[in-house]
Amino acid sequence: MSKDVQSSAVFWIVAILALLWYLMGCAAYIYGHSVTPETLIPIYGQEGSDIVMGRPVWQVAGWALAVFGGLIGTFGLLLRKSWSRIMYVIALIGAIIYDVWVFTSGYFQHSLGFDKFIFVMSVLAPVLLIFFCTKMISKGVLR
Repeated sequence: MSKDVQSSAVFWIVAILALLWYLMGCAAYIYGHSVTPETLIPIYGQEGSDIVMGRPVWQVAGWALAVFGGLIGTFGLLLRKSWSRIMYVIALIGAIIYDVWVFTSGYFQHSLGFDKFIFVMSVLAPVLLIFFCTKMISKGVLR
């Protein structure tokens, strides 16, 4: 198998994984606006539910930037556009804003193990995708 075919396969695997990741994030964002305290209390307890229901506007805005910026960046990646890197930078900024709230509000202590994984990956994924886009731009894959 030639090197071009291998790098092409890697490109498409990364792009599809990014698409799945950000689609999941957008679904979680949409679901997050429909939850009620009654659905959260059995999972996070009363204090955790109160924290989630009291999310500030800036946290919600950061979350939106993270997931929708990443999804737009992924569409750019699938279209092989170099501007996808800028969208991943926006997604990273949004994820950092979101995670600042997670760690300063006390929500992290009430979150489940999978949630903690998501908090780490929400910052790590766009960082890795920024580096990936930079490499693909230098190879001429993204224009």
